[in-house]
This record gives sequence, structure tokens and C-alpha cells, in this order.
Amino acid sequence: MAELTRIEWSGRTVRIGAAVPYATLRKDPSIASRLPLLSAMSKDVGAVQIQARGTLGGNLGTASPAADGVAALAALDARIVLTSVRGRRSVPIAAFLTGYRTTAREVDELIAEVEIDVPEPGSTWFWRKVGTRLAQA
Repeated sequence: MAELTRIEWSGRTVRIGAAVPYATLRKDPSIASRLPLLSAMSKDVGAVQIQARGTLGGNLGTASPAADGVAALAALDARIVLTSVRGRRSVPIAAFLTGYRTTAREVDELIAEVEIDVPEPGSTWFWRKVGTRLAQA
């Protein structure tokens, strides 16, 4: 599934495949200029090894309350695109996360991509990772 590893722009919306690593998000100039919050978060996720393998899809799938990616996606009002043999559906992140380590994903659904609308130019954003150890907590 090529969509799992792509970053695709359509006007003011970006679709990020669930298997795109944080390192790719960190290095992507379009992400840095249009979604600086996502870029800043990607630089703080774990060590370089985690950035090379970790993904938004993985963060979403585990629904961990400590997931950096989930916090940034919530701030950006992202939509989670789920796919199965029944088709595709888009779920706002506020409805996707249903509780501690639980989501609205059905057992036969795959997290395919994340859709984010770019905030209006001049929008204020701020990213701060709070932890006991830089990039490891």
C-alpha cells in the first residue's frame, strides 16, 4: 500500500501515511514550513533510532497517553483515516481516542493515514516536550 508511506498535499490539506517515519517528517521542508508544530514534535520523539522507525500510525494504534505524535495531532485537529474491506472512513482525533489505550478502530481496520488541514497563516503554535530526559522521556 503506497499510501502508507507517502506525504501528499492537496491545497491546504496534507495526508500523511501511517508508516511515514518521524525522521521523514522532521526532514520534510513542506512540513517544516506549513506545519511547524508537527516538524518540531518530530524532532523531539525519542532518539534518532526511534525517529527512524517510529510513526504517527504507531502512536495512534497504541493510544498511549505519553505519545508525542498524538498530542501534536490533537492540537492540529487531525483526522484519522481507517481502511478495511468495507471501505474507508475518516474519524476526527477527538472521536478516535476513546479512553486509556483505546480507540474507535474496529478489529478489521488499518490506520491508513492522517489528514491535517494547515492552520491559517500567522496562526500561533508552541511545542514543548515535558520530560525528565531530553528526547528520551
